[in-house]
Amino acid sequence: MRKRQRERSNRKISTLAHIEGIAPLGWAVSGKGRDRVQIWGGLLGDHLRVGHFRHVRGGVEAAVEEVLSRAVETVEPLCKHFEVCGGCLWQHVPYNHQLLMKQEIVKTCFANARLDTGSIAPVLGSDDPFFYRNKSDFTFGFGEEPALGFFESEIKISGGKKRPERGRIPPVFSVNACALQTDSADGVLAKVRAAVGLAGLSFYHPGSRRGLLRSLVIRQSAVSEDMLVHFVAAKACADVLVPIAEDLIREEPHIKGVVLSINNKRSKNAVPESQMVLAGQAWIVEQFLGVNIRVSPTSFLQVNTAQAEKLYEVALGFAGLCVTDRVIDLYCGTGSLSLLLAQRAGDVVGIEVVEAAVEDANANAQSNEIENCEFLWGDVANILPQYIAGNNHLDVITVNPPRAGVEKTVIAAMCAAKPNRIVYISCNAETLARDLVLLNRGGYRVKAVQPVDMFPQTPHVEVVVLLEKK
Repeated sequence: MRKRQRERSNRKISTLAHIEGIAPLGWAVSGKGRDRVQIWGGLLGDHLRVGHFRHVRGGVEAAVEEVLSRAVETVEPLCKHFEVCGGCLWQHVPYNHQLLMKQEIVKTCFANARLDTGSIAPVLGSDDPFFYRNKSDFTFGFGEEPALGFFESEIKISGGKKRPERGRIPPVFSVNACALQTDSADGVLAKVRAAVGLAGLSFYHPGSRRGLLRSLVIRQSAVSEDMLVHFVAAKACADVLVPIAEDLIREEPHIKGVVLSINNKRSKNAVPESQMVLAGQAWIVEQFLGVNIRVSPTSFLQVNTAQAEKLYEVALGFAGLCVTDRVIDLYCGTGSLSLLLAQRAGDVVGIEVVEAAVEDANANAQSNEIENCEFLWGDVANILPQYIAGNNHLDVITVNPPRAGVEKTVIAAMCAAKPNRIVYISCNAETLARDLVLLNRGGYRVKAVQPVDMFPQTPHVEVVVLLEKK
């Protein structure tokens, strides 16, 4: 019986749909309540014919069968990999309309949490919506042949239909040029591809877990154009990579260092088992609003330097600091925001769970000669309650959590500290809305909401929120 119901729910009927909203990750939304359908490939305001319905956790998905009318005329994608890549889902959408859809994502998340949407400002857009990334992460893998590039998208952007089956490892396709990274980074990518091919190095396969090279990360400073090249391999191979590293530095003056990390775990994002410098140095320097930030191979850093400066300006304005204020910066990373806060406050404490990031943060404080900022290493959920228990008065709390948002125990501790203001920076509007509900119950009301477009051509949006004590 259940099988027949499932088959009926997935039958290839079709219906008309008007796109009234945009959900997180870029899904177009039609209808409300039990009639709500999420559609891949639709744009805000579109009229579509959709089908291939599928019941999933949280609702119903459908695919575009025919575009009856577009709310806005689409544009020719700049990148030739647009259809297969999936990294720039909205590259065919005029930039002003991208910003409208990102604001709609934030409004949708707030409305779902029964939060007021009237305080949401228009999205702060980018002056340069292409070639903005200061970090690019490429995969060594296999498609029809060994490749260095990205995994092929599971979704056909124009039609919305799934490509590979769920659970199948998608093929890797070679990238010659990425419309989000600089020309010089494209040049380094080409040099690496040629060098490893000439050396006959094997590429890692995540299914069999055989092969050597896993990924290549290119980081580039927007202020100096200096680059750091980071190889990740499944096992030690410095002897064959050192000559390649030395050639890269000799041929490309902007490359200041080449680093190798060893990771033989299943997850490509696992903490490396070891790391070594193959040539040059292990870091470069980025700059935000005049503060120099050391960037190591695995440092977390906002990937859009120009937009990060806009985001920090918003956060600093929301914080409304004076020279006697005490501030704590949660999930502080390498300390870029902490140090900017310290230039305006009495003293600042940053808390971060990644030890290497704390080491970088301390080095950044020293190199910028900022003495009123200290960094604590450990889990925010453990350190913040201890800090508050020491009767440390706080005027402002800033928080910039990962996509999962803030743990309930941390929110409780934040409210118990009773700061005058909380500045919440979020990369996930869904978890942001969830946490704002809890902060409201804890005695704080939302005063201002400013979305910032950190990732043009994609559905991702950052949001800065000011909360004040009731």
